[in-house]
Amino acid sequence: MYRQLKILLQREGWQFLLACALVYLGFSVQLLGICLAIGLLPLRPSASPFWRTVGEFGFNLTTISPLLALFALHILRSAVAYESAPGKRPFAWRFVLATLAVSFLEFWWSWNGHPVWLRGFVG
Repeated sequence: MYRQLKILLQREGWQFLLACALVYLGFSVQLLGICLAIGLLPLRPSASPFWRTVGEFGFNLTTISPLLALFALHILRSAVAYESAPGKRPFAWRFVLATLAVSFLEFWWSWNGHPVWLRGFVG
């Protein structure tokens, strides 16, 4: 796995991995929020400004995550980013397609009423 990530970093560059890492960071904040919303974690995010900042950061990050995933897909499809044919890199393609699916899922979670743990119920 480490060797595959090293090759991925050498071929696609740090921009590719940074875009994918930001998508997965937003996804982890969303999972934290879901665990808080259904009561799996005994934290009270409204009592701490730190958790509010984390939640707002995650909400903003998940808003732009589809664009970040599309940017990573653009880098992968770019002819400048690699010398080998796209079919010879199945790990990179699976990684970026999973990132794209996760980004749309977390965007849907964010804008479909999930952030109630952060802002409370409206109404």
